[in-house]
Amino acid sequence: MISVTSLQRLLALILVLTVPGLLHAAGTASPVRHVIWDKTPIPVQLKVNVEKRIEFPDALASVDLPVALRAPVSTLIFTGNTLYWTAHQPWAGDRLIVTTTSGTVYLIDASANEASGDDQPLIVVPQAPAADTGEKATERHYDMVDLVRFAAQHLHGPRRLVKPLPGVERIPVRQQPLPLVRGGTLDARPVAQWHDGRDGWYVTAVAVRNATQRVIALDPLALRGQWRFAAPHQPSVTGRGSLGDTTVWYLVSTAPFDTVTRSLQAPVDMPVNRNGGEAQ
Repeated sequence: MISVTSLQRLLALILVLTVPGLLHAAGTASPVRHVIWDKTPIPVQLKVNVEKRIEFPDALASVDLPVALRAPVSTLIFTGNTLYWTAHQPWAGDRLIVTTTSGTVYLIDASANEASGDDQPLIVVPQAPAADTGEKATERHYDMVDLVRFAAQHLHGPRRLVKPLPGVERIPVRQQPLPLVRGGTLDARPVAQWHDGRDGWYVTAVAVRNATQRVIALDPLALRGQWRFAAPHQPSVTGRGSLGDTTVWYLVSTAPFDTVTRSLQAPVDMPVNRNGGEAQ
């Protein structure tokens, strides 16, 4: 029979052998950073040659990595709801656009540095819904980000995953090329338009294609017309004829696209009378 003293010594020996290992394991584990998604771009700093893991609430449908950050500058892979990103060179800052299967679009503002950054896993948490007070819910009003996300889902996501926005309907738009971007480096043509009947917003998806052989960044200041909000699906396009030479601008305005761009549109051919002149 083991005495009380012997049992106490045995327990003390077990603690001596196991506690240092537990402390070492706890000391080497990377702490996890949780960020609540509130439609504000999430800042992420990568350390060169150190892999960063980012987890999202839903499975990832697409990740738009800027051309300037593709191999050999960085390596990015994703599976399920997790993204693995390794920087091989430093860069000052650029934006990553992540779309999940639920249609949510996340913005990541990332930079890479050799001296700072960490391998701390990042977990993106959805914003908690407002508590139900029991009162009659007020009519929801959509902001410009909601409208852009809605348009992007229609163009790039599976139709079955598109969530309707009550009060927002698709309306016609003239699908003809026009000189929307200053400089003549990008060809532009509207492809679809929606109208928010509650607040009067219009969101138009405009396909743009590079007309040159060099990489061009999409600068909203180069757009002609009065726009309240402009968001490119990708921050830049590659040379004409390459896989990434075309993308989409999402433009929000207070008037229909055809009205905003009336001065840019080519005149419609007028009917000709028998005397050879234009019919009046």
